[in-house]
Amino acid sequence: GELQCSANDRADVWHTNQAFRRTTKSNRINPTKAARLEMSLMHVQLCHLQILHNLVSRRKDALQDVERYPRYDGVLTPLENIPMGVGQASAKLARDRITQHYDMLYN
Repeated sequence: GELQCSANDRADVWHTNQAFRRTTKSNRINPTKAARLEMSLMHVQLCHLQILHNLVSRRKDALQDVERYPRYDGVLTPLENIPMGVGQASAKLARDRITQHYDMLYN
């Protein structure tokens, strides 16, 4: 999935970037202010990287024990290639096959 940032996160990044650009464009850069802005920008970026890292690790842990498609164990093999009847015989055969399947599955 895609990381969803809140409006506050996006606004913080935008304001920090704008302040950093304004500071670096002027000829009179206050070194203390520039250092604070740079640290603020780095902090926002590190927070976002940590969020991404946590999402990836949680996703992997959640899927660790999931078996999406278990191996076929042959439970339906006895039901294959049984000739079909006609009319009522066909319906009875279908009911018997369904009963046999669930008997084999749960007994």
